[in-house]
Amino acid sequence: MARGEPVRDILVIHPLWSAAALYNYSRGGECLKQYDRKFLRLLVDMTHRHCRFDLGDEETLADQGRVTGTRLTVGKMSYRVVVLPMMRAISGAVLKLLEDFAARGGRIYAVERLPELLDGVPARERIAAALASAEIIESIDALPSMIDDYSLETDDPAALLIQQRREGDKKLFFIFNTDFQNPRPIRLRIDGMEILEQRAGQLHPLPGGEAVVPEGGSIRVVARPGRAVEPVRQRPAWRRTL
Repeated sequence: MARGEPVRDILVIHPLWSAAALYNYSRGGECLKQYDRKFLRLLVDMTHRHCRFDLGDEETLADQGRVTGTRLTVGKMSYRVVVLPMMRAISGAVLKLLEDFAARGGRIYAVERLPELLDGVPARERIAAALASAEIIESIDALPSMIDDYSLETDDPAALLIQQRREGDKKLFFIFNTDFQNPRPIRLRIDGMEILEQRAGQLHPLPGGEAVVPEGGSIRVVARPGRAVEPVRQRPAWRRTL
């Protein structure tokens, strides 16, 4: 789905420099493999929680990153939250950027720890002072999803992958069911918006925002300003007793 602009709230800094700091040639990189598995698990958990996030490269951040209001802007994208995923090292340019971001009210979460190396040199106190407002969390469960513009109910949220985009005053959703055995009923709610499903180029109202995502399949949903259509409930069958 390429229409509109992507909606992302969270920037996860890719820990490439931390991985380089952890690599030990004599040990065959086993510590690095463990770190890689933990990082991958973090990304999978965030995806299952429907966190809207991008990965940010430190060199790109140093070159294009800037603070705009309370958001961290990189190119055409801007973020409300930055996540440091078990990072051991950080560059001086990125630390300064995050320090400015935090000073403007930006939210920073560090998983398990703050970095300890600054441009490859131990600088725990300097980093801790710059990121004093960062919240250290033990797991991704403590990270807010940042989804405050819609609610989606389903029986197994982890089975669904959701891509959200914005096109003018419309919200676009591509919802894929990773379960190839069972369909997934959903209920999508957005205040002040009419919910429709796009099929064969046509828009069809979804009363109550209710739909079923087929097993191993997907649906496209469009939300536009308007009055939501309420679902039609079947009347109970009346029975006469003589």
